[in-house]
Amino acid sequence: MVFSLSACGSAKKQESIPLASNENIYTEEEIPLPEGVSNVSLLGSDGENIFISGSSGGAESVFTLGTDGSLISEKKLPEGRYIRASATDTEGYLWTAEAVSPPPEPDDGAQTDQGMNFNEEFGGQGFVIDSLSSVGQEELHFVKYDKNGEVISEIPVPETTANENINSFTLGTNGNIYAVSENSVYVIDAAGKLLYKISEEGEGTDGDTAFNTGAAAGISGISGIYRLKNGEIAVLENRMEMDGDVFTNKNIFNLIDTENQKYGDSYELAADFNTSIQVGNSEYDVLFSDSSSLKGYDLKTGTETVITDWLQSGIDGGTVQSSLVFPDGRILGVLSDYNSSFMSMGGMTRVSVSMSPGGGRLRGGGSGTKLMMFTESGDASAEKELVTIAVFYLDDALKNAVVNFNKTSNKYRIEVKSYSEGGDYQNAESKLNNDIISGNIPDILALNGSMLTDSYIAKGIFADIKEFINKDDGINEEDYLQNIFDAYSSGGKLYSIVPGFTICTVAVRQSDADGKTGWDMNEFIKFTDENPEENIFSNMTKNSFMTYALDFSSGSYINRETGECSFNTDDFISLLNIANGFPQELENSGGMVFFSSAEGGGGGRFSVSAEGGPGGGAVRPQRKGLDALLSSEYIGRFITVRELEKAVFAEPVTFIGFPSANGSGSSISADMELSITSKAKNPDGAWEFCKYFLSDEYQDSLEYSFPVKLSALEKQMKEAMENPYYMDGGEKIEYENTYRMDMTTEIEIGVNDEADSEKMMNLIKSVSEPIRNDTTLTNIIMEEADAFFNGQKTAGEAAEIIQNRVSTYVSENR
Repeated sequence: MVFSLSACGSAKKQESIPLASNENIYTEEEIPLPEGVSNVSLLGSDGENIFISGSSGGAESVFTLGTDGSLISEKKLPEGRYIRASATDTEGYLWTAEAVSPPPEPDDGAQTDQGMNFNEEFGGQGFVIDSLSSVGQEELHFVKYDKNGEVISEIPVPETTANENINSFTLGTNGNIYAVSENSVYVIDAAGKLLYKISEEGEGTDGDTAFNTGAAAGISGISGIYRLKNGEIAVLENRMEMDGDVFTNKNIFNLIDTENQKYGDSYELAADFNTSIQVGNSEYDVLFSDSSSLKGYDLKTGTETVITDWLQSGIDGGTVQSSLVFPDGRILGVLSDYNSSFMSMGGMTRVSVSMSPGGGRLRGGGSGTKLMMFTESGDASAEKELVTIAVFYLDDALKNAVVNFNKTSNKYRIEVKSYSEGGDYQNAESKLNNDIISGNIPDILALNGSMLTDSYIAKGIFADIKEFINKDDGINEEDYLQNIFDAYSSGGKLYSIVPGFTICTVAVRQSDADGKTGWDMNEFIKFTDENPEENIFSNMTKNSFMTYALDFSSGSYINRETGECSFNTDDFISLLNIANGFPQELENSGGMVFFSSAEGGGGGRFSVSAEGGPGGGAVRPQRKGLDALLSSEYIGRFITVRELEKAVFAEPVTFIGFPSANGSGSSISADMELSITSKAKNPDGAWEFCKYFLSDEYQDSLEYSFPVKLSALEKQMKEAMENPYYMDGGEKIEYENTYRMDMTTEIEIGVNDEADSEKMMNLIKSVSEPIRNDTTLTNIIMEEADAFFNGQKTAGEAAEIIQNRVSTYVSENR
């Protein structure tokens, strides 16, 4: 997209900094659980009390709690019972669907028509699988409780329905039970009689009726059933449909036509479905919760209303497994707590929202969950300055940082704007660029490899991070990897923060590297000529080779600072010719991947034969399934060198990189890349957030990528020189470091020595080229390369066209 931006200069504090809104902001309060209760699930609420299930004394129990966590009652389930689903009726009474397991029958290990004895079948090696004749069928009962946990009534599920996998149910205003399995809806009256069944199987007996014949063809399944705010019952169907050669996922709410005993009107879900759909209330048909917010949804209008802004509240909404909105505005939520092994309880508060729980079990579960109470914060005196951050995708690392910042900062609040909201990733960049053109520029931009980063830099959209570093007494540039800072700089200015990274490179046996630590195209061609009987790369096609080349060494052909292109060179023409030596595609036969012959291709020099090499030559042992001299690697840990040298290659390796014009083909893949915009309304707040990623706290937390702070990097290096361990109580238990080759082979590799550490540190400090994945630019190159691969153009002709097209594209976007 071509655009211009006027009056972009260095970042400076604006006269007026926007204040963050206090609307939909919540504070949290944990509600304690009764002592000894674990494995908690939220069953429902009558608006005053909370119903949960949990383990207590080795048995599952139903608990009634006050909203302060006070224990009102505990009802232990009979032995052999467990709760499969739950719902509350229109009067607030709790209902459960309880499975009753039959006692196991003794097994003599004899083979029957229904089962087999694996000990006998496999010569005594293995285990016994119970014969099917000894496995009884579960019974299912619908049980109604009062608030004191006493059973009011119990309805056995009809025999025709009992063996179905009922996973969700709700109660209608007419007193009927509406239950669903994966493919069917069962309507049962208060006496336990099956009134009718709606099924994909078509017209049947025993009250079966068919799904609407108007439903589009495709694969579908039922994931839930809900009582809507007007009392209607809606079944949520996940439908996968074929659109040409592409499958599309649709999520449809089908209303039940109770008069005609079939599906009635259908509504396709307008909201982004990457969410948890939960029971609604008298104001909303259902609730949606994702990592950003809790929203109410009106089915017939497709209208979403934000109830809770999780992120701005400093809450990780991705941990909210289920929630209920109370009549007084509180919201009771079951949260997973991945860092704890205890159970606790809590809720949330917002004015003028009432609740009428509709159906479906609100599952929590697991020892790492808790229930929280969040209360809306309407204190105008707690005003905070607004900091905006724009993202294409909010990953966990960035989300967690936003949550923690908003929870702890007394001065600032981060607001996240996602340009791919609703899953519209295709138009995300256009939306961002349109906002930039109109002057609607965020304070922080979370970059990804496909953005027009160099174009943004050329247009002055980014501020120089070094200006912030130089003014901050807590940050010293000398404490960080200068080569990484330089890689994300232009004209001596640092335009983005990269807190962690992996290295994309190519590994080769040291004995094959001939003393080289990098190579250009001529050296690579010489290497292939000297190894005619060996496979160079395994499982590589023409297009995948070109993709690696563009990822690893695009800086060889485009000068990021000047925009000058050099695709019409002998080096790039050589690259095209090398790529053409690989097969067009990979085929699969008998579970083995092999290369198909390629029209116009170079044939066997880069392919894999059954004997290991094109000429039948012996292939030296490597990683199982990799019969090649070179291996592309993505490295984010110091121990990787040990894995490669002791297990994969079984001898010393050199990280030679991908062949490139400048002879340096190892590249940087950023975990995250943050830029502060030159027109930021709150540059100080933006820096306060961004500098967290350079802090010891964050840098020391990285495990599977390299930190940019030298002290954190040295800690990783030392850890790789020590045996792994685990803590048993207060005792540190070390164990041998191994590398798993496959499902059956594990090799002891030991720990890094000084030479290993030095080799890895040299690689880390040598990389200087970031990976940029400009999709439009890649498509231009691959389109013309394909014309050469298909014999429509010579390599020189393709290179000349690529040079012209890419030069025009780069020029238009600078």
